[in-house]
Amino acid sequence: MSDDPEFDFEGDDETPADDLVVDKRGLARATGCNLYEVEKFIKLGLPVAGKKGNALQFSIPDCVQFMLRRDDDQDRQLARRKELAIVQKREAEAAKIGGKSVSLDMVRAAIRDGVAKLQAELESIPAKCPPDTRELVRIEITDAINRLADGVAQ
Repeated sequence: MSDDPEFDFEGDDETPADDLVVDKRGLARATGCNLYEVEKFIKLGLPVAGKKGNALQFSIPDCVQFMLRRDDDQDRQLARRKELAIVQKREAEAAKIGGKSVSLDMVRAAIRDGVAKLQAELESIPAKCPPDTRELVRIEITDAINRLADGVAQ
């Protein structure tokens, strides 16, 4: 005879009701879960039928119903997340068509144009300085532009 009890899930009168109330290990065997999964379900609110000493006792039918509801809840959550992702994708596509969003290439081109304009303005500063400081200002501006370019390239 095996150490594992046989469970009668058909609900007939041949199995005493006490056979359907088990500890964690019995619940794991009856449901095919491991002990870690049973602990996880307990934290999620798995119904407890009582205690026998320090050990929690579980009604197998109540626990199976709880586990089935949890699976159904998770399936519904996945379906909702999928629907939300589809809606967000459609909204993004509609915004792009409606001109509310711009492509990454357009952003890059605008930044490149702005940087080129700023560089030209900075390079024109030495001509506005007194003759004896022009070369020093030009060197400092060129170094600053190079440092910025190196920082962008990294």
